[in-house]
Amino acid sequence: MAKKRKSNIKVGITCKCQDAAVARPPSMLRKVQCKKCGVFFRTNRVKDGPDLCFNCRTGK
Repeated sequence: MAKKRKSNIKVGITCKCQDAAVARPPSMLRKVQCKKCGVFFRTNRVKDGPDLCFNCRTGK
């Protein structure tokens, strides 16, 4: 049988002592509850609109 070679590639390793280059903006998503079926979901729609989940909006 052939021997498996050990990979020298290191993926996703970063130094933890450095800060991120750019600060992340706060999330625009808000957590709401569907007024029709009661499921919790995240949306970026304006607060004045109806808070309906995708299934209730499309009539599924």
